Amino acid sequence: MEGAEFQDQRLPLALERTQFAKYRTQLALDRTTLAGLRTALTFATFGFGMVGFFRAIRERANTPESADLHRATTVLAGGGGTDRSAL
Repeated sequence: MEGAEFQDQRLPLALERTQFAKYRTQLALDRTTLAGLRTALTFATFGFGMVGFFRAIRERANTPESADLHRATTVLAGGGGTDRSAL
């Protein structure tokens, strides 16, 4: 064997594939992060929409049932809902 002159011809291709694998992994991480952010924004938007919807119901029909719906939605959205002076 002539060890000094022998080099595997697949080595440059393997190194190139390794770099592409790192790049693919980084892109997958970016996609996952953006998908999580998009999901969080969607849930927040949906929560604000629910609060607005039940507020509109309460303003149109000021009944005890609609006030209970509003209070329950505010609790689910993280607003507390224990302040009865706003009703």
